[in-house]
Amino acid sequence: IEDENTCYPYDPEQAKELLTQAGYPDGFDCTLMLGNGFTDWKDTAITIQAALAEIGINMQINEIDRATFLTEIADKDVSVLKLSALKGLFKDVVSDQVSYVNAPLLAEERGIGVELVTDPYCESFRNITRLTATTSSGQRISVSGTVTGPKLVQKLTEVDGYSLEIELTDNLLIFRYEDRPGIIGQLGLALGANNVNIAGMQVSPASTSNEALSVLAVDSVVSDEVVKAVAGAVNASAFTGVSLQED
Repeated sequence: IEDENTCYPYDPEQAKELLTQAGYPDGFDCTLMLGNGFTDWKDTAITIQAALAEIGINMQINEIDRATFLTEIADKDVSVLKLSALKGLFKDVVSDQVSYVNAPLLAEERGIGVELVTDPYCESFRNITRLTATTSSGQRISVSGTVTGPKLVQKLTEVDGYSLEIELTDNLLIFRYEDRPGIIGQLGLALGANNVNIAGMQVSPASTSNEALSVLAVDSVVSDEVVKAVAGAVNASAFTGVSLQED
């Protein structure tokens, strides 16, 4: 397997071996919570259930009311969110293949502490997932997201304390800068000069300073060189390009 996005060959025996390495030689029981009305999801869940049964994992499918499904996440076992966050954290920074099984081990080996906290109260949305990290220098970084509506549209709702509500697309650009007249036009001109098309945009002013944060959804991956050039054009104090596309 050359990269994490390549499908593994069907190999139940190898799967059992990995379970043994993870400390579950006899498999385990688990429950998948599924909102009723999600037909495609149910078909997929049944297929997964049958495949897991072959390696000793007994997965029960529990269908619940859609509204309940969307409002009671904090009351469920959401440990998979921690595993997903760790897997995403290490994906591009370690040479070894990263999986849900070895991601916690990678964190432990590097002295990275991880804590999962749930809270039934959410002020602005039915549910929010927030990732917060503190670097070795003490810098605090956070990002939040949610899903909304019957189609469960994924949205970015916060970056480093700046409130947002923008659809989470494959390619995003994020700039923080001194808030001043004409800055949006400058961003548009700089991106247009580099043949980057803006599909959507949201600006969030800071509540305690004269800075603002802009998140732009763009049609394609933007190179680091272009991101730096655009950041320079607006004197951005912080900037990054985000690609969620599968390799």
